[in-house]
Amino acid sequence: MARHYAEVHGYDRERAEQETAAAAAAEDDGAAAAAASVDPEEPDGALCPACGEHFANRHLQIRHLLRQHTRSGGEQCLYCRHRYLKLEEHIEERHQAEKVAPEQFCKKCLPEQKFSSFADLLRHTRAFHRKQQQQQQPSKSTDADASKKKAGEYILALLSTVMDNEY
Repeated sequence: MARHYAEVHGYDRERAEQETAAAAAAEDDGAAAAAASVDPEEPDGALCPACGEHFANRHLQIRHLLRQHTRSGGEQCLYCRHRYLKLEEHIEERHQAEKVAPEQFCKKCLPEQKFSSFADLLRHTRAFHRKQQQQQQPSKSTDADASKKKAGEYILALLSTVMDNEY
C-alpha cells in the first residue's frame, strides 16, 4: 500500500517524517514553524476521508492513512515480503527464475519444507498457511454482539409472555 501511495500519489516517507518533526517543533516554537510544513499546493491542508482528521499537508494525511486505516490484503508472495491481490501474475512478472527452480522451499515452515514444483508449493501455502492464519485471527463477534443477542431473546420472551396473558 505504501508503494501505491508513493508511485501514484507522490508520497515521500522521509518528507512526512520531517514534517512530523516540524509540526512537533511548531507546537513549541509557534506559528512560524507551522507555516513551514504547509503544502503550497494545499494551503488549507488535507482531511482524512475515513475519519475526518485534519493534516497540515497531503504527506501527513497519507502517512496517517497508511498507519491507521489500511489493512493488508491479498496473498503473501512466496518469494518476497509483499502482498498481492493477483499473486500468480506478480510471480510470473517478478520471480520467474525462482518459480522455475527445480526445488521450491516454503519459508513459512520451520524447518523449511521442500517441494518439487511451484504448483506444489502454492497448493501447500494456500491449504496449510491460509488455514493457520484464519485460526489465529480473533473472532469478529464481540461482547456487545452477545449482549444484543441476549437482549433480543429477552424481549422476544417478554413479548411472548405478554401475548399469552392477553389471549
